[in-house]
Amino acid sequence: MIRIFYAIMTGAFLLVIITPVTAVPIIINHTCTDATKIPDPWLTKAKELTMHYAHTSHGNQLLQGARGWMAYDAKFNITTRKASTEGLPDVTGAFRIYDGTLLGTYATPDLYWDGMEGIASTNTIANTGHYNFSMFAFCDQVSTYSEENISTYLNQMDTFEKDHPGMRFIYMTGHADSTGNSGNLAARNEQIRAYVRSNNKILYDFEDIGSYDPSGNSFFNQGNGIGGVNADECQYSGGNWCNSWMSSHSSGVYATVADNVTSCDHSEGLNCAQKGGAFLWMIARLAGWDGTPVSVSMIGVTNGPSWNLDWNNNGVWDAGIDKAYNFGATVWTPVLGDWNATGFTCIGVTNGQQWYLDWNGNGAFDGNDRTYSFGAHGWTSIPGDWNNDGKTEIGVTNGQQWYLDTNGNGAWDSGVDYAYSFGAPGWTPVVGDWNATGSSSIGVTNGQQWYLDLNGNGAWDGADKAYSFGAPGWTPITGDWNHDGKAKIGVTNGQQWYLDWNGNGVWDGTDRAYSFGAPGWTPVIGDWNSDGKTKIGVTNSQQWYLDANGNGAWDSGIDYAYSFGAPGWTPVVGKWS
Repeated sequence: MIRIFYAIMTGAFLLVIITPVTAVPIIINHTCTDATKIPDPWLTKAKELTMHYAHTSHGNQLLQGARGWMAYDAKFNITTRKASTEGLPDVTGAFRIYDGTLLGTYATPDLYWDGMEGIASTNTIANTGHYNFSMFAFCDQVSTYSEENISTYLNQMDTFEKDHPGMRFIYMTGHADSTGNSGNLAARNEQIRAYVRSNNKILYDFEDIGSYDPSGNSFFNQGNGIGGVNADECQYSGGNWCNSWMSSHSSGVYATVADNVTSCDHSEGLNCAQKGGAFLWMIARLAGWDGTPVSVSMIGVTNGPSWNLDWNNNGVWDAGIDKAYNFGATVWTPVLGDWNATGFTCIGVTNGQQWYLDWNGNGAFDGNDRTYSFGAHGWTSIPGDWNNDGKTEIGVTNGQQWYLDTNGNGAWDSGVDYAYSFGAPGWTPVVGDWNATGSSSIGVTNGQQWYLDLNGNGAWDGADKAYSFGAPGWTPITGDWNHDGKAKIGVTNGQQWYLDWNGNGVWDGTDRAYSFGAPGWTPVIGDWNSDGKTKIGVTNSQQWYLDANGNGAWDSGIDYAYSFGAPGWTPVVGKWS
């Protein structure tokens, strides 16, 4: 929801202040640190907004981390102007921040909200009408504050908002100080959280973000934040969790961003990377994003009965976080799909006739799951969304005859489900949304010749497409290479890749030829960085090399090299969480 609050005449310009408002609190915590999950349109929208930010050195971690994300991908562009005179950076195409106060750039509470001069400075800055948001970050003050001190802070922040109805003021907790759940800091931070929840405010939960590693392990009650006024939230009673995590996660998004952080006040690059990611998440929420993350493809392996899924998408096995399931049998074929339209991929197995689908996605066969009898032994399973209801339905084919469970009830219903004759025995079946209708359609290929049922009626007619693309013996692949919503064709031998980028079914100057991988490796495809484009990768079921930036070349430190699984297992890719 966007509300226009007021307009200000500034010389020859009319500045209209547009500020998103919410009917619920916005709380940014450790679950909000992966900036790759922010939809691109909301990052773009956020760049229309502006912020006044006052802080000491601990608060600088947000900006240092955000710059690490900007080095990772220019779409996370922020720019700051640090000064004791008010004013925004004179640039476009970035989220703009005035960093400082009229009394100095190192902003203790008395320069922002605690004292007449600080309050006057904040009001003067707000009165310019240049800012949608204002935020203040504590140093170690919250550790020693009383309940009354925090009440004063909360009351003054609320007063700022009442005095400046065209702005929102962002609340913050204090950094961890090693006292854990029994300390004064925990009580005072919870006082702030409770107020935010009760009054629909905006909170950047500094302490919560700084107390978890990217795998979701909490260190707050393990002495996290040793060091007093210069507390390092990576230091806890057992050592330095940032360094420990980085030593076992040498690649991936967080590791790359952390390495891009050139300086992190009082802490390590990983801590700043998470703080910066949460800051970017926050500004997208302030722009109107509801917080629903874009989905990203994740890896996993199965041997039929056992499944190991990289639930947190960091490319290594994290016991207690990643999922180990026992579902199926050794000789059965694994199948994947969004069986109940949750937006997530669930597992299943079939022998071509009997199907067992993990309907509720808990990895165990129980009363909520589905057992179907559909098809015949030896036929190829082909899941797809045949009716555009957002759910994956089952189907079988021998390359020529197709039987599709259109209504999704797992039984053959003559006159309702689809029986098609399309293709020839021995050809490889392919499934894709060829024309961006939202429904899956069928096709066949021998690796060079392709016949695609473009209009989805299951018969070969003048509306369908016959393409010559590839070579016999190559592995056919399909994906939305250019994010236009349509599935397109391609071929690979595990090292060389030819992708029909423009979707016209012929090799031309706009298509892509890549060299990525090695002969004999298994090709995998997925949206590794959540930009909406299908990208390539290879695996031997234990080592994975994923082209994260989608340029078709191996870029060390940017693309993903994972060790996950075991030789001989079947690789699977899905959106597990």
